[in-house]
Amino acid sequence: MPVDIKIVGIEEFTQYIGDQLDKKGDMSQLMQKYGSKLEQKAKSNAQFAGKYTTGATRQSITLTTTSTEAKVSAETEYSGYLELGTRKMAAQPFMKPALDAVYPEFIEELMKD
Repeated sequence: MPVDIKIVGIEEFTQYIGDQLDKKGDMSQLMQKYGSKLEQKAKSNAQFAGKYTTGATRQSITLTTTSTEAKVSAETEYSGYLELGTRKMAAQPFMKPALDAVYPEFIEELMKD
């Protein structure tokens, strides 16, 4: 059975964010600033329990930015297993908590006039 989700007010929110972006002009500095914060927070969170802790995932965390996007990635093949866990291993999230910490600051600065 399909599930339908309706988000009310998304058009207004999207328009508001677009207006704020227009006011800020060049977003590349903002993307670099908060992308760097996100990268550093993810790296500091990447402290894992277990007997095979090599630091490879922490070292693989990278930032790429454009004028409108910041992308922070963990490039080890198993980083998703660390973040989400498996049936044999508890999750050890590091990316989502980093985003949860940095995102409110980004939105607050974006909303400033």
